[in-house]
Amino acid sequence: MVSIIHGLSGITLFSKVFENFCEDISEEFSSELIGSFLTAIKLFSREFGQDKIKQIEMSTIRFLIYEKERIMIFFLLDSSDNTLEYEMSLKFCLNIFLEMFSKQIYSNYHDVNIFQKYNPVLHEILKVPPDKIEPSCLNCKRGQKKNCLFNKVQEKIRMSEKDSRTRKIKTKNHYISS
Repeated sequence: MVSIIHGLSGITLFSKVFENFCEDISEEFSSELIGSFLTAIKLFSREFGQDKIKQIEMSTIRFLIYEKERIMIFFLLDSSDNTLEYEMSLKFCLNIFLEMFSKQIYSNYHDVNIFQKYNPVLHEILKVPPDKIEPSCLNCKRGQKKNCLFNKVQEKIRMSEKDSRTRKIKTKNHYISS
């Protein structure tokens, strides 16, 4: 599971539940609940002089959390998963989200439907092995590097969209000619 939360309001901007956690999450589960929970935990931790929450660990699951520019992202992981493998991906996911929605996250964040455009991007990012994400990718604005990982992800999305359109056309033509 991945969620992106507006840190000041607690509004969940984007949430994606992956198949392997579906059976563990009840159908009444609300992604807004998790945004409120993490925002409350963050405020509570400030009472103890802590400015960041890096993870919350439970008996069988772990929330890996990263915050930048008052936007939080978390991955819900199995407690046996290697946290270090996911840290780079977590940061990269949030950086791209911030790049894509830099205007909307501060002015129009109540309309969370606009953030659904992030779904195909997230899928492509998660296909990138963490060891392929260079530390410089976490600080650069997209497209500035010659071999920009963000541009590669965008190109894969464009190619998959093109393939999808081609398949729809072929399917449509098949039915017409039958």
